[in-house]
Amino acid sequence: RKSKLEAKRKGDEDADDEVVGEAVADDVENADAVELVDDDAEDAGLAGLLAVDRPDAEGVPEADDDALGVGEADVDSLRGSAWNRVLDTIDTQLGALRSRGGVTIENLSEHLNQIVVSLAAFNGLTSDRLMRDQAWRFLDMGRRIERSLLLASLTRSTVAVHSGEAVEALLLDAVLSTGESILTYRQRYRSYLEVRTVLELMLLDVNNPRGLIHQLVRLQEAMAGLPADPGVAAGSSELCERDRLALEAVTQLRLVSLDRLVAAGPGSVLRQDLDQTMARITHLLTRMSDVIAEQYFGHLRESQQLAQARIEIG
Repeated sequence: RKSKLEAKRKGDEDADDEVVGEAVADDVENADAVELVDDDAEDAGLAGLLAVDRPDAEGVPEADDDALGVGEADVDSLRGSAWNRVLDTIDTQLGALRSRGGVTIENLSEHLNQIVVSLAAFNGLTSDRLMRDQAWRFLDMGRRIERSLLLASLTRSTVAVHSGEAVEALLLDAVLSTGESILTYRQRYRSYLEVRTVLELMLLDVNNPRGLIHQLVRLQEAMAGLPADPGVAAGSSELCERDRLALEAVTQLRLVSLDRLVAAGPGSVLRQDLDQTMARITHLLTRMSDVIAEQYFGHLRESQQLAQARIEIG
């Protein structure tokens, strides 16, 4: 009997390992590639990003801590060895990042690559196992808003300013790598990196799951399933504020001209249209996030039921 129990336990662990492996494979398949961090990175700003030397800063450990806290807070829904293993692995890796002697420039790439794989496993598990209820809807909306904000900020910081040809090629490669679209770009364009084609893929291609317009369209679809805003009269054709913000963001991006985005102003190195477009979308998304948080998670206004309760009598 003891041998049978041990064999069953081992079989369960192997099954969980297979689930985690499938989750990672699914997530990596949806993305083109997980680009590794450059081993030769020597920028002192990495310490600030990782918040290794500044515990009060907002860096990778703090961002991962938030995700880890959400997972640990909902123990019942995340119960199971596959979930526990992924969360424990992330917790261990964060502990290594916080250790002053644990992370150096030489092994930084290895630590970050491990975190990327663990987060891919976590994302794969959430996509594969969570019910598509209102909780999932908010999770998906948060992910879309965060990706959109990060991509808009990255584009504005790297491409909005016209650099020399050599520098610009490196920046474009970094944008594609960060957006996990480098393989798609090479397969589609088979040419040297150009600002126009990179912006087309990363901003305007609705079929690119890491592209900006894709995030905005999916965000708009997710918000359509939310309960009606009590501030808008029932049966009214008027859009609530969050829907107006989403519509404006999508429309703003669909109406842009690639020629204008790429062109720099006379006597200037700033691509003004690109800079202003990304700034406007960032403002719209930030306001949208605040509106959603205030309406559904704020304590200053009356709570709103997200699902209809069914009461049976008799």
